Amino acid sequence: MELNREVIDRLEKTYLLKGKKKQADVYIVKINGKQIVIKDYKNKTPLIKRYGKRMAKREYKNYLLVNKLFDFFPETYGMPDEHSLAIEFINGKTFGEVEKKEEYCFAVEELKKCVKKTPFRKHIPP
Repeated sequence: MELNREVIDRLEKTYLLKGKKKQADVYIVKINGKQIVIKDYKNKTPLIKRYGKRMAKREYKNYLLVNKLFDFFPETYGMPDEHSLAIEFINGKTFGEVEKKEEYCFAVEELKKCVKKTPFRKHIPP
């Protein structure tokens, strides 16, 4: 099944985040037994949609870059339309949840060190 806006609009959605103002809506859809996370700016104001279009494209490019570097990163399924991004759903804690817990605080710094050692570090912001 091709992943595009028409398909996504017909599928049942489980929301992870109903984005406020300039935040994207983030939800899970199931296609061919796979759970896919959709980050979507479709239902936002025209100005935010324009912003979201740029953010989704930028994030998509970053996912493609990181997928080349690490095999444990979520698979990227592309951009179903210009306002959305589709990636593999991995069950577990979000990075934000882990970052808040004291016992996991090393993870953020270790990840930064790891990323800085990559051959693509010039593409990664400090």
